[in-house]
Amino acid sequence: MKYECKGVKYVGFFQMLSAEFSKIFSNKPLIISTIAVLLFPVMYSVALLSSTMEPTDNIDNLPVAVVNMDEGASMGEDEIQAGDDLVNELQEEQVLDFQFVDQAEANEGLENGDYYMTVEIPSDFSSRATTVMDENPEQTELIYTQNEGLSHMASQVTDAAITEIMEGLSEQITATYVTQMFDQLGDVSDGFTEAADGSGEINDGTEDLIAGTSEMLGSLVGESDEIARLSDGADELNQGTGTLLSSLEEQSPDISELSGGANELEDGTEELLGSLTGESSDISELSSGANELEDGTEELLGSLTGESSDISELSSGANELENGTEELLGSLTEESSDISELSSGANELEDGTEELLGSLTEESSDISELSSGANELEDGTEELLGSLTEESADISELSSGANELQKSRFQFPILKAPV
Repeated sequence: MKYECKGVKYVGFFQMLSAEFSKIFSNKPLIISTIAVLLFPVMYSVALLSSTMEPTDNIDNLPVAVVNMDEGASMGEDEIQAGDDLVNELQEEQVLDFQFVDQAEANEGLENGDYYMTVEIPSDFSSRATTVMDENPEQTELIYTQNEGLSHMASQVTDAAITEIMEGLSEQITATYVTQMFDQLGDVSDGFTEAADGSGEINDGTEDLIAGTSEMLGSLVGESDEIARLSDGADELNQGTGTLLSSLEEQSPDISELSGGANELEDGTEELLGSLTGESSDISELSSGANELEDGTEELLGSLTGESSDISELSSGANELENGTEELLGSLTEESSDISELSSGANELEDGTEELLGSLTEESSDISELSSGANELEDGTEELLGSLTEESADISELSSGANELQKSRFQFPILKAPV
């Protein structure tokens, strides 16, 4: 019974459904309205889906304003104009309908609905691109503004276009970086080549230096004795020079005294010559007396040489000599002041010379040249005095000789014993 009831129910459902469809198909207005209700969502879905399928196929007709504000930068020795390069690339590819305008025109077109989007290249665009080789590179950015009120689909399309542009820009910057790196690697390669050539030259020069050094050392070893003697001689020369300088410094006062005495002698000589020039008559008489003195002296020496015992004649000659000398000295009384000055200067010169030579005796090996000069000065002084004697100028020396001769008169009797 249960199965029969279920069968009746199922048969009633299908019969009812069939009856409803029969009514619908029999009523034409109802059929049209039903079909319209069913097709409207389908048509909307198809239209919506068709509008979003392949959205970039016709985007080249989508107007976009581009504003280039880039100021450029330098990268090594190269000038980088990344903004201009991007503009040139956009002009060649024309992914969108790019229109290159200034900032004011772009803003006005965006407000008026003339552009779906504006793209601004900032002023530091190139400078940021050059930091790609730095430790902390700065990312390049584009400033873009969309007019979403015109079309939601257009905003999606422009987003996709901007993404594509940024990817292309990144590839361009990477290419620039790689090119720069290869250029620098080329410079490094050239530097390594030059360094290799230089190292070869250094190696050759080092070999020559080693060979020359060995040869020089060999020659120096063979001359070691001469080098040692040369070193000893240099030390002795240094010590002798120091001794000579010390001696000269110690004797500088004596040298100054010698120089002063020579100057006084020169002054006295000039004064004496001047006074003697005006007293030519007295000089002649003095010369005559000097000749008589010379003759008497020669006669005395002759008598002594012959060992004569006649000392009385010698005494007589001595008396005559004394008288002549007194007469001569009397005639020269007026000139005594000049003669004393000359004699004093000569004595000072002689004393200074003897003192200097005495003090330098211990240093004769080092200052032989100075001693020789002093001897020459002494000889010159004696020669000057000798010339004055011939001209009756050295009267003090003649007077001294006469006094000694007078004194010897009393000593000559002791010579009688040998006779």
